Amino acid sequence: MSNVVVRYFVVGVRPVKYVGLEDSIYLGAAYALDWQTGNFVSHDDYLDNIHGRPYKDEAEEISQEEFDAMVASYRQEKGLTKCDDAAFEQGLRYYRDVLSQS
Repeated sequence: MSNVVVRYFVVGVRPVKYVGLEDSIYLGAAYALDWQTGNFVSHDDYLDNIHGRPYKDEAEEISQEEFDAMVASYRQEKGLTKCDDAAFEQGLRYYRDVLSQS
């Protein structure tokens, strides 16, 4: 059984959440903030940034508190008050309920 981890990144200027298994870089998913809706959507293209591919923008890991403040500030600035993070929450549940049990 493996622990599920959630990590928080800024790639360029975009907030990206990463969910994965503690002992594997191959089982992970990235959720990027959609600029138009303010929702986090599955965007696995950012996995290359997170895992350090040299031709991609670097991902800076930040604390959850910094991340949450950045996202809240963006959403408030753009008037995005009804944001739905269901895609991320569903992915997190999948990692917790299925993959971590393997």
